[in-house]
Amino acid sequence: MTGSNLCLPKVAVFGTSTVSRIIVNVLQQEGFQIEAIWGQTPEEAEFLSRELNIPYFTSRVDDVLLRKEVDLIVILCTPALHSQIAVKALGIGKHVIVQSPSGLNQDETLRMVQAAQYYPKLCSFLSNGLRFLPAVTKMKSAIQSGFIGARINLVDVRLNMGSIIGKKYSWLCDDVMGGGVLNVFGAHIIDLIHFLTEQSVTRVHGTVRTFTKTTKYIHGIRQIKSDDFVSFQMEMSGGTFASVTLSSQVCGFVQEFHVSGDEGRLIVRNGDLFGHQQDTSDEDIILFQDVSQCSSGLEDPLLPSIYLNGLSTMFSSLADLFRATAVDESNNAKFRSPSSDSKAKFATFNDAQHIQAVIEAIRTSSKERCWTKVITDDWWK
Repeated sequence: MTGSNLCLPKVAVFGTSTVSRIIVNVLQQEGFQIEAIWGQTPEEAEFLSRELNIPYFTSRVDDVLLRKEVDLIVILCTPALHSQIAVKALGIGKHVIVQSPSGLNQDETLRMVQAAQYYPKLCSFLSNGLRFLPAVTKMKSAIQSGFIGARINLVDVRLNMGSIIGKKYSWLCDDVMGGGVLNVFGAHIIDLIHFLTEQSVTRVHGTVRTFTKTTKYIHGIRQIKSDDFVSFQMEMSGGTFASVTLSSQVCGFVQEFHVSGDEGRLIVRNGDLFGHQQDTSDEDIILFQDVSQCSSGLEDPLLPSIYLNGLSTMFSSLADLFRATAVDESNNAKFRSPSSDSKAKFATFNDAQHIQAVIEAIRTSSKERCWTKVITDDWWK
């Protein structure tokens, strides 16, 4: 391990899925040392620890959290455990990264927000890597420089992909347990719209559907209740209108993110950025083409390549953040509180609470078939 990597906190990972394997690989590439792995069963944890050469494994949450050498907790397990683990970790002085969806409801997310407010010197982020995707970074810079005009009028997002349901019944099969395209991918899209527009969502109108209720492997008594198609519109606090369609009914993966203003438009299509300004050619021009490839040798429908690329950049930025704030005291790495500017690009638990409020409003709107106000519980402020 290089001297600069000694400044990085040692990591414990919660989860043994394919996504966990991929993220462990990314963390190791960025110089983080994985000290412990948690699994639902001792067998799962032991298998992954041997495969990835992680020295400690367990199925007991507290045994991981109380390990003195661990300073950073990465939570990649079932969403039902996210809030519980995050709150405990912050309470004993650990930095926390949580996979979206952050929790099962707004109450769980609010407990995370409150814990983060009690310990502001600790990093408490969501693993929303799309914010760090190079094309998105350049899109935001273009918006701020006035490429599309002084204001954003419309955001239009379309995501088409294959099924995210596996061969075994799991939390992905039930939206109440955190499954469905709205929870798994909608959370990232809602956050990205908020990040680019710097506006919060005030009202929504949504349609949430489950078209595929059984598969070759999941049928009989157990049926799929998680959504595989979602379409919703959002009114933003600054006047921007957003339209989003998410579908896991097609083969392949395509994500298009359109942002339009009075003077032009910007489009992120997968990892590439296109632009067009009024009074120029009708064709979109390529502003950025992503030729970088982030590969772990593994694939998972929950982590398409552009999401993996974004996460890789996010963890690289996180490593830089820790290196910049490290203070060597008696050969032990300590960390100063990162500045607000250095943390600004990361999605926080406050953002998670806003995302959860929007998701709940979309589901309510679909049931009641009407525009629904986004209600954010803000007693913690």
